[in-house]
Amino acid sequence: MPDGLQLPAQVTLQRASLGGPFARGTLGVAPARVPLRNATTAPVAVASTSLAPIVDDASGLAPAFGSGALTATVGKQALDPGEATMIEIAGRAPARPGSYLTQLDVAADTSASASAPVRINVAASAV
Repeated sequence: MPDGLQLPAQVTLQRASLGGPFARGTLGVAPARVPLRNATTAPVAVASTSLAPIVDDASGLAPAFGSGALTATVGKQALDPGEATMIEIAGRAPARPGSYLTQLDVAADTSASASAPVRINVAASAV
């Protein structure tokens, strides 16, 4: 069994922007659930979850018109070996259509940790 905490290789969130290419500000992101598994041979307690600031995928810079902010909340803090829980990601993302990135980081009270890139795809809505 691999050692550490395990997250999916990548998390992708999808949204549609009613403002199209001229959208400014942010839009709500429906909560997404991401599995987290304790792949260690000992119990661990999740000490922290965090998401890096959202950046534009193409430039690597903060979005020009509203950067948004996401939060990560772990469902169960104490995990036995092999046990899994869900992390809920929610918040706000840039409203301008494009692809954005952030990083989900999870740390346990031991040296166990996990990270996964989070891609936010915002499509222009035809409505």
